[in-house]
Amino acid sequence: MNKAQAINGFFLLFGMPAYEENSVPDGVEFPYITYQLVDGFFGNEQPIAASIWAVDGNGRSALKSVVDKGYEIGTKLGRGGVFIKCDGGMIWLKRGEPFSQIMGDPDNANIKRNYINLTAEFLTAE
Repeated sequence: MNKAQAINGFFLLFGMPAYEENSVPDGVEFPYITYQLVDGFFGNEQPIAASIWAVDGNGRSALKSVVDKGYEIGTKLGRGGVFIKCDGGMIWLKRGEPFSQIMGDPDNANIKRNYINLTAEFLTAE
């Protein structure tokens, strides 16, 4: 599994579709996660931003949804982060600072977004 597949696999752990932020399909339904795809070399730390997106509807609160999912990701990362396997080694994903920021969508007040900051340390030969 290459680095891109490993990072995507991490975000898919949370029970919703996950897309690299520049490749979200047209017409995708909420909720979903978008993330930046970054790469690095051994010992390099790179920031990764992810966003959890939800929309109010059918009695569901988008704000509660994105907050809860942010807590779920934070719990998975814990205080020390997680190691995900990839070709040539591992990626150490950790919480960034600030970890979570709630945002909206300027075009639609029903859409809520939780902007998540992570740090990826690449423990790989390449």
